[in-house]
Amino acid sequence: MLRAHSASVPTAPPTALGGDPLLDLVGPLAGARVLVIGHGAIETLCALLRRGCAAATEMRPGDCLMPEHDSADAVLVPRIASAAAAEDAIMRAARALTQGGHVALRDATSLLRGPIAALLRRHGFSGLRVRATGAGTLIGAERPIFGPLPRV
Repeated sequence: MLRAHSASVPTAPPTALGGDPLLDLVGPLAGARVLVIGHGAIETLCALLRRGCAAATEMRPGDCLMPEHDSADAVLVPRIASAAAAEDAIMRAARALTQGGHVALRDATSLLRGPIAALLRRHGFSGLRVRATGAGTLIGAERPIFGPLPRV
């Protein structure tokens, strides 16, 4: 089920807010349309509001609804614990993101980095960034403006 959350909140620098490093992977969020997929969505939505993002929507795992094409500038997946969950989230992110949009995922197990990177590439993402943290591995990527490059 999709739920839109919006509010006007005074913003402070991310360091003053003690922000989630997952949000840092997608760049500036003020004015961005953000889709949050999966478990931990409420905490992530609150962090987005603190950073000035007033257009955020959540999608829960197993939803039969799909996001609309080109409906988000950024997609955040706060917690991935299985390869199946990664595949579902990345497929939804590829559909929702505008060209030039960013996706950021947290591998809660820190064991899925390779499979997640392969899935991102298969769905046309580029510019992969990986960072290990105490709360799991963060993986970021972007949907290129020019589309996926054909392999030769």
